[in-house]
Amino acid sequence: GYDHRVRDYRLQVVPSPSIVETKLDCAFPHYMVDENLSLWLPRTMDLASGTQLPNGTKITIRARSNKDLAKVDIRDPQSQQTTVYDVAQAGGDPRHIEYLVASLQGNLTLELTLHDTDGVVSDPPLRLFIAGIEDQPPAVAATLCGIGTAITPDAVIPAQGKITDDYDVDTSWFDIVVNDGAPRPFPFDVAETGQVSAELDFRAQRAAAGGLELKPQDKLAVTLMASDKCDLAAAPNVGSGDRYQLDGVTPDELLAMLERRELGLRRRVEQI
Repeated sequence: GYDHRVRDYRLQVVPSPSIVETKLDCAFPHYMVDENLSLWLPRTMDLASGTQLPNGTKITIRARSNKDLAKVDIRDPQSQQTTVYDVAQAGGDPRHIEYLVASLQGNLTLELTLHDTDGVVSDPPLRLFIAGIEDQPPAVAATLCGIGTAITPDAVIPAQGKITDDYDVDTSWFDIVVNDGAPRPFPFDVAETGQVSAELDFRAQRAAAGGLELKPQDKLAVTLMASDKCDLAAAPNVGSGDRYQLDGVTPDELLAMLERRELGLRRRVEQI
């Protein structure tokens, strides 16, 4: 008659499993490490809201729960892959969780479902988030100075300004394209502060073996470029400045152009 009873049972209330502490053991990409300046050396840090780490960082996530665990399901929503962390098989502290990220690639989100020894499952899953910082190409704020749009075959092209990178600049160069030819690089040095004071001497280039010989009527495209030391991809990041279009002329043609410009300026002054 549905009036039966079951007696002498007791309910024991236990807390749900949760994460009480999360630490990150970080080993940064070797191209960022500077032991002399103690920059980007391996370190251990607490995971907090808004934690950001450079892409390529090797991360060992060490978490601690509030009670003994049987296993942990670690799911990556982006790849839809789930890793089962068997606490008993791992040995050691039954409240300790460890997960390795061999190389951080972009933002990382992990969903942890905790199964404790009481049979209680954390619901909903606990979420861990680490933002990945992308290595940006060098910022080239250097320009050509002291010249116009016409140059002779013996011209010296000066560049002044600054080239900076979020970590370090590896190489920098003048990128020269003559007419429709292939680009040719001409390296120059950048100071540790990022200051640029460089020159490209076409007379010296013409005299050098395999150098570039500039002729009148040639069309030049000049760009200042720089690359960083990032080795996470097939090639480093490359930054470029403004592109300058220059015309090759003879010395007499250049003098005539300067005389016409001077005459125009003189007439303007007289009008004023």
